[in-house]
Amino acid sequence: MYLDSHTLWIGLHQHWSTGANRCSLMDLDSHTLWIGLHQHWSTGANRCSLMDLDSHTLWKGLSQHWSTGANRCSLMDLDSHTLWKGLNQHWSTGANRCSLMDLDSHTFWIGLDQHWSTGANRCSLMDLDSHTLWIGLDQHWSTGANRCSLKYLDSHTLWIGLDQHWSTGANRCSLKYLDSHTLWIGLDQHWSTGANRYINECENSQQCNPPAFCSNLDGTFTCSCPGGFMEVAGDCVEIDDCQDVTCGQFEECLNGVCSCEAGYQRSISALCRDMNECDTNPCGINEDCSNTIGSFTCDCMAGFTRQGSNCVALTTCATTTCDVMSQMCVEVPTVGAQCVCLDGFVSSSSINGCQDMDECQTLPCIGANTVCRNTVGSFECVCQDGFQLNPSTNVCQGTVCFQYTNMNFSVLCGYTHG
Repeated sequence: MYLDSHTLWIGLHQHWSTGANRCSLMDLDSHTLWIGLHQHWSTGANRCSLMDLDSHTLWKGLSQHWSTGANRCSLMDLDSHTLWKGLNQHWSTGANRCSLMDLDSHTFWIGLDQHWSTGANRCSLMDLDSHTLWIGLDQHWSTGANRCSLKYLDSHTLWIGLDQHWSTGANRCSLKYLDSHTLWIGLDQHWSTGANRYINECENSQQCNPPAFCSNLDGTFTCSCPGGFMEVAGDCVEIDDCQDVTCGQFEECLNGVCSCEAGYQRSISALCRDMNECDTNPCGINEDCSNTIGSFTCDCMAGFTRQGSNCVALTTCATTTCDVMSQMCVEVPTVGAQCVCLDGFVSSSSINGCQDMDECQTLPCIGANTVCRNTVGSFECVCQDGFQLNPSTNVCQGTVCFQYTNMNFSVLCGYTHG
């Protein structure tokens, strides 16, 4: 049998070549050794056991096997001594050997718990260690001290390293900056540090004054105002849409549109008329609604008074107890029954009621011979001995000691002629 130019295979340190120097199978059974163009199979326990071979199927050895399919090598298992080559790519050896997790015609390599994702003609690196660097599509990674340190890579972005570059075309790399540490950007991805590294200035949230937003550019950035704002002297100022708008009576402008003010509604004539808010019963229990121009008020009904936000029933004297000696009950509109002090009494917080007022402190009695005497709720004026009160003048006068009847003349007691 023969292998064509698309079938590649490797065993214990042996590999298949491609093209004109391809391998030629001589014989194969459970005890047969095989040779092809300076390569041979080992004998004994580690011998290779070929399960099937045609132009599209590859090899099984040491409990590892390949699945079949058109031009693909899907490795299921691989130990530390098995090396493999396929589609012009190769694996590394030793401690840093490759451990293939998945492989199809468009998906490449995994090493040391790092793997590539699948997809048409792409090699999307998920993770990569410090010693093994690799990429497919006829490109390769460098190793050792000059290795490339990949930060980000998407399905359409390929890499450039130390004096290496990718082929051109739709998926070609767009090199922005490059120094001895390999710096690269493409499709919004960027590489780690270096003297000329690409910087996203918009990562600093303080580059633009709010509400402006930052847009990153090659080597610089720009600040732009959002919708509804315009740039004035470096700041974003809200656009006044009502500046050139004239509204009618009882109308106000909002975002360039005239609408009725609060408490008004547009009538059939397209004018703003007062809205009778009382039609919607906006007031609470025991409240009367009164419509006003552009608004309304809520007042307590008759017989109720406001306590906080509620209207409660007024109290009456029929249910109110007052001190009969010092108080009387009065029903005050909007307040209810109140106990007020009688004449001659004053309100006292110390006794929470009314107490007798000493009217004599105001000197209500007239004349030198008059004495004031306080009583409960009132007072009285009394005369000193030898005097009597004249009811008409409320003045104490001396008593009559002698009356001259014929002369219509009388002498008061205590009166002396000088």
